[in-house]
Amino acid sequence: MNLIPSIEPIINDQNAPFWEGALNGKLIMPWCQATEQFFWPPSPVSPFSMNAALAWKEAAPQGTLVAAVIYRRSYLKELEVIMPYAVGILALDCGPRLQVHLRDLELAVQTRPRVELYFDSLLPDGRPVPMARALPQPT
Repeated sequence: MNLIPSIEPIINDQNAPFWEGALNGKLIMPWCQATEQFFWPPSPVSPFSMNAALAWKEAAPQGTLVAAVIYRRSYLKELEVIMPYAVGILALDCGPRLQVHLRDLELAVQTRPRVELYFDSLLPDGRPVPMARALPQPT
């Protein structure tokens, strides 16, 4: 019995706008209109105000990588082709925290690097997923 039929994200009514934005390279997140705050994970009710209207808005993708781990052993056969790989937690400047994949393993060992979220396929022909890369250095 295969408990994980795919490494593709599960898309449902609650998170569909996020994944539609990902296909267009945009970070779209739920927004509490009463408090003017982004939140994650998506919910039919704002975590800030029970009666607030919700919307989906584009959020700024910059933030700080607050935790990361490098996997050197594959727990899923599909991921063996990208070993080693890293995942982390990105604290967005706009508030929420998201899990991201890291192509640059050096980011995983740095102390709280500033990064930006972008979307790319983890595997060939895969759906774009949240990734993080170092912010460009000012010139």
